[in-house]
Amino acid sequence: MLHFMMAPELERLIALQRLESTIAEARSAIALQPQRLAELDARLEDTRQVVTTAKERLKINQEARRDAEKDVAVYQGRLTKFKDQLSAVSGGATAFGVAQVAPSFYEAWPSKWYVPKT
Repeated sequence: MLHFMMAPELERLIALQRLESTIAEARSAIALQPQRLAELDARLEDTRQVVTTAKERLKINQEARRDAEKDVAVYQGRLTKFKDQLSAVSGGATAFGVAQVAPSFYEAWPSKWYVPKT
């Protein structure tokens, strides 16, 4: 008979231990929240720095591209001028002289921008 009377008390004790374990886990999780929040803030700041760096690099690249496009426009203007001069020239000796100037233009043209037409 004692066994049947102890069983309900034992079940209550086990339930109480489970509650105490759950409370301890919750307290532990709550205690870790400031540390976790600090880690997330650090990650956020790192990410913001990466974005800032990327924006700065983008700005620098855009400025370089604009400068390169200006250079290309200048060289294309010169090329057009040389072609016009070449087509305007008549006579063998003069045409030969202008034809000698045009290749020097191609040699001066920055190779990273010049793509010859095929």
